[in-house]
Amino acid sequence: MELNNPGQVTRKLIKLFFLVIVIYGICLPAVAFPVNLQDEINNVTGHLAALRSNISEKQSSGVDTSEAENFYNNASQQLASVKDHLASQNYSPVVNDLAAAEASIDAGELAVERAWAMGETMNARVSLDNSLHIVALIGQDTGQVNSSRYREVIAQKDAAENYLAAANIEIANGNYTRGHELAQKAWQAGNESYTGALAIVPKQYTGPEDRWALLKMALSDARIMTISIIAGVVLVTTVAIILVTGKKIRGER
Repeated sequence: MELNNPGQVTRKLIKLFFLVIVIYGICLPAVAFPVNLQDEINNVTGHLAALRSNISEKQSSGVDTSEAENFYNNASQQLASVKDHLASQNYSPVVNDLAAAEASIDAGELAVERAWAMGETMNARVSLDNSLHIVALIGQDTGQVNSSRYREVIAQKDAAENYLAAANIEIANGNYTRGHELAQKAWQAGNESYTGALAIVPKQYTGPEDRWALLKMALSDARIMTISIIAGVVLVTTVAIILVTGKKIRGER
């Protein structure tokens, strides 16, 4: 049938135009998505590998990474789903799966850093509690309480408490790297306060654990170790001389 009516021609062209649009929309995912998505898949895969490396590194330092492991497993499953869709040429869900995998990876990285920072605050808390224990023992000796060394111990203890409080605030605000740095400073100040307190605490107030700490502190002193080595060499040399001299005397007889 001839189309002499301009209105009919226009309507036919409009229908043809929409038909082309529909066909293009159906075919577009199968044609265009693989070209663009492969780079994105590679990026997400690389991010997942970086998360795995970060988790392993923190685990080796004794950090509890169980929460991060859960996010890692979720991301791995989502990435596996992406590959399944690609294998079946079902590209429509791929974008959503990739976004979900990336979100899980980001959450995993945050979980690792949070656990890392909180683990350091726990270490700092232990060193500070040790210091508080010995400081309380020193407080039973009025002579030491008024000494300059005791005031130094108290200043270090106070610094540790301030650092730890600041670390907890930073962690609560999501600033995990800064929180970790402050927690490390808290641990160092607490440990210095503890070892300083051990050096001046009256021995009658200490228990077995405190005495063992004192012994380890003394053994770690480089000067005492050097003296011990020299004394050992002198002792061995003396014994050798005595043995050699004894053999000569017996031989002369």
